[in-house]
Formats: sequence, structure tokens, C-alpha cells
Amino acid sequence: MANGIQREACFWLTTSEDPNRERTRVRMVNGRKVTEKLPQHGHEGDYENKRKARGRRYIMVVRHEGHTVPLLLTNAAAHLTHGPYAQYQLGKARALGWYPMGGCPCALYIGQELSADQVVSDAVKKGTPCKPGTHSMENPCEHDLAERAARTAQWNADQAERMSGFRDADEKNIAAQRELNKELVVDVANAIADKMNANAKPAKKADA
Repeated sequence: MANGIQREACFWLTTSEDPNRERTRVRMVNGRKVTEKLPQHGHEGDYENKRKARGRRYIMVVRHEGHTVPLLLTNAAAHLTHGPYAQYQLGKARALGWYPMGGCPCALYIGQELSADQVVSDAVKKGTPCKPGTHSMENPCEHDLAERAARTAQWNADQAERMSGFRDADEKNIAAQRELNKELVVDVANAIADKMNANAKPAKKADA
């Protein structure tokens, strides 16, 4: 009973812990405007008492290209428990070498949760795992930062290589078109010259 009016419990779809928080987050990174869409989470209660529902909607992970993104563990915001979808998502993350944001990739590598083929930074492969409790999402360890930077650099290099292949093809097409245009100009000039010669009147013979 609230203000003399009985209200039924309802289920709210909102973002993070705060039911009133906007789903879109806008911030500046290195002079660039970055807009992020955050996954929604179920919230229970009436209008005055909205509270987060049980269960975990997503976890933050570091992907193979160095980006930090939310990994959804439920395929609907109304799901309160983890099911086969969460196992599928976690299995995909392990297969691609994604690791929890804020974790120490060096410790994960030593513990064989990350393979040598999934780790890019030599600082991670040759380093000593950080002590538990000394790093977090808000305070990442040196190995986490090194691995993110190495993954981003490798991804950018791969993308640059792919783009160079496209540029080579474009340059070849442009060069071929230029040669074709040159040949066309020569053909047109020859055709005009031939026509002018054909239309020219024969010169008069001088009187003897």
C-alpha cells in the first residue's frame, strides 16, 4: 500500500545497479567522443522501490583486439539465472582468448586459462603473476595494460595490412584506366587525322 493506493509489483529493464541510470554513456577519450550502450538488467519492485533483480546480466571482458566490452550471459533481460546461453558465451570467450576485465592475464596464462597462442604481450608470457587483490577493473595491473596495448597494436597492424591490399588493387585499376585512356586518346586522334586526310581536296597542278 503506497499513498492509499495498492500497486502491483512490476519488472523494470534498466541499466547497471541504478534503476534510474541512462542506458547510453557518453564520454571523451583522447579528444574523441565515445558513445557506449550498456546492457540492461532486470529490476523488481514498485515505482518507489525499484531494486536490481537477482542474477548477473553480463561481465566485462578484454577481447582479442584489445577492446573492453560487456559479454552478455543471458539472452533476455528478464532471465534471472544463468543457463546454457551463459555457458556458450563463456566457452566462446575462452576459445577466443577473451579474459575478464581487471584480471591479471599473466596469472591466467600461468594457470593455463590463456594459451600461448592467445597471449600477445611478451610481458605477460615472461612476467610474474600479480597478487590477488592488487588489481581490479578500476585499477588494472601492468600485465593487463600491456596485453591490451599489444592486442590493439596487433589488430591495427592486421587492419593496415588488409587495407594496403585494397589500396594496391585500387592503384592497379587506376593505372590500367589511365593506360586505357591514353590509348583511347591516340585512337581518336588517329581517326580524326584519317578523316581530315580523306576529306582533303587534291592540290591543283601548276600550268605548264
